[in-house]
Amino acid sequence: MIRVVNVLSGCRVRDYRGYAIWKIFYQQSKLTTLGEIVTVQLFTIAKLYTQLENSATSQIILNTMFQRFMIGLLSFIPLFAVPAVAQTACQSFYPPGLSDRLSSLPISPEFEQQIRAMWQAEIAIEFLRANRPDRLEQINETIRFQMKLSPESVTVLRLLQNLAVEKTNDAIALVPSIQSSWLNSPAVALQLLELPLNDRTQWVLKVIETMPESSTYLELEKTDWLLNLAAQHQEADNPKQALALLEKARSRTGKTRIVTLIRLAEAYRKSGKPDIARSILDTVPARIETEVRSLDGSNSVKIFNLVNLGHQLALLGRSQKALSYLTQAEILLRKSPDPIYQSHIQLLALGYAAANRSTKAFEVIKLLQPNQADLAYALVAKQAAELGNDRFTIQAIQRIRPESTKAWSFDRQSLTVLPEIVEFYAKAGKFDLAQQVTASIQSPLFRIKSLATIVNYADRANQASLSNRIVAQMLQIASKLRSGTPEFEVANHLVKAGAVNRVQQLLNQVSLKDLKSQFVIAYLYARVGDFQTANQRLAAINVDRAAADLVASPTPNQYESHFELAPLSPSSGLGSFFSSARFAPSPSAIPAPQQKQFDKPVPIPSAKPSPATVTANRFEILGALAKHYAIAQNFQKANALIEQIPNQYCTFKSDVLAQVTKSAIAANQLEIALDALQKSDRLNQRASQLDPNFIRMQLIAIAKRYSQRNQFKEAALLLESALTLIP
Repeated sequence: MIRVVNVLSGCRVRDYRGYAIWKIFYQQSKLTTLGEIVTVQLFTIAKLYTQLENSATSQIILNTMFQRFMIGLLSFIPLFAVPAVAQTACQSFYPPGLSDRLSSLPISPEFEQQIRAMWQAEIAIEFLRANRPDRLEQINETIRFQMKLSPESVTVLRLLQNLAVEKTNDAIALVPSIQSSWLNSPAVALQLLELPLNDRTQWVLKVIETMPESSTYLELEKTDWLLNLAAQHQEADNPKQALALLEKARSRTGKTRIVTLIRLAEAYRKSGKPDIARSILDTVPARIETEVRSLDGSNSVKIFNLVNLGHQLALLGRSQKALSYLTQAEILLRKSPDPIYQSHIQLLALGYAAANRSTKAFEVIKLLQPNQADLAYALVAKQAAELGNDRFTIQAIQRIRPESTKAWSFDRQSLTVLPEIVEFYAKAGKFDLAQQVTASIQSPLFRIKSLATIVNYADRANQASLSNRIVAQMLQIASKLRSGTPEFEVANHLVKAGAVNRVQQLLNQVSLKDLKSQFVIAYLYARVGDFQTANQRLAAINVDRAAADLVASPTPNQYESHFELAPLSPSSGLGSFFSSARFAPSPSAIPAPQQKQFDKPVPIPSAKPSPATVTANRFEILGALAKHYAIAQNFQKANALIEQIPNQYCTFKSDVLAQVTKSAIAANQLEIALDALQKSDRLNQRASQLDPNFIRMQLIAIAKRYSQRNQFKEAALLLESALTLIP
């Protein structure tokens, strides 16, 4: 086996892919599976064909070899199993009962089927990005059969996939085959949000032009699409584009609902066009009764329209006219036999407050349940701040019950609004008011979060002394949490608020020398992009001395508990689609596909956990150090440390390599990521603790980046491997 490699070391290789494969194997000098031996033998044959100037045959063999390297070695279905007797049993240096593996929760078969289809659809998207539309169609056909999708649902799936890779013209071509209700579905809306704003705008405008004037419902939805786009451009500080979209929406108001008309007026007001907003609102009163009759005389709709109209008129400075509509709404609301909507009362209070009737606003809020009343006070305070009525803002906040700001819950949402008021004042440079609002927040974590926001804007305004005082206040609050080192708690909030320079200053003042603190400090430096200082901090750690100083047994992830968890992914277009897809009747004439059977890996018995020793602690520290070096983007040092961890600690070493994989992908170091992923996979196979979901997700992420480099062939090979990992 080694002889073959030595012979290859003198070859003149003409194909870069073959050379890359040879280089990896030669540098490692470790061919641990029969699959790798076959790969090297293929290389030898290819080399002979190259010498004979038979480049076509050589190319075929090299393609096969590259595919074996990128797919076979990364697949969880190895072509050749390694006998169990050839390997040492996997060990753990954790005490009995502790594990660094999380158990998965059971799920229903239906949900499992939806998840499987979504995974397949994600891979199909990456095939499309890699210029392989043929594979996309094949995978979609598999999904159609497995999920029994209707033809229209398959078309919607293709539309979502084209939008995912920004092929907007191809997505437009599918629109005529889709019902309008699908175009306004959460699935399409969520997928559109992934597009750049300008591409999203062009797509919506083309859809509006393409879709026929077939129904009143569709025309109403088109207006809403335009208003949504206008709001997004307004948030992105694109006022000209926002006004252009509002003009298009205004031209379609003939059959528009009152709620949409009022929304259009509000958009014009926020865009600095109050005269147009007033003229639109002047057309509303005559349409209220007509709309009520068309909705079977719904009293709730009439109340809402009156309140909404009065609120917007008040915001435009037409208080007397606004009060007439608000009073009508309140009379109807108090007399209504139907249940009173809490949102109607909140909006009524906002209307009275905007019309400078603070006493009336507070009186109406008393009709609400306590938690809803607290939220209403917070909303009134926020509106007053935006209107420049700071005194009224403080008055409203003072009426919020202190207990409602101690902890957030779904029925206690005033804590969501108060930090927004803090940011509004801080952004405007009104730091005294921002601090006054923050003082009303009883929750320590929410208060620290709000104070971090003030620090961020104070630093931007060169208010260093103010920032110093607030950071000291944050440290004082954090010291009472008993959740760890106050400096680290504060630094985390400053990172999230964007106060990067302040984080570095704070960390420079930390005098803690214990091992875990050194890891946390390095990690926080890396989080703010100061990789150089992070590496310097890590280099100062003496592994042998630290291991000798420890007397307790190592515990899982004890040096990584500060790692920021990946945020929960919001609902995706594909997720929404598969949870609501329309299913066609089961096509009984189509035979069920034959599933290929593979031999299961030979399980390796786990040895009993070894006792806690200095050596075990040393390996634990090495692993943590390697993870932190990876996060600090020093992959050479990380890999050197990983090499010192024996392979017998399979799952632990695999976990460290998994962090290297994720960090390398984030740093766009794809070859390093693939190498770490392959090593992690081998160790998991050896321990018979496979993690196909992790491997699949990383392969997709790497493939996506290869496609972005226009390396489509490499991307396609990785995607084929990812596809085999879906059960």
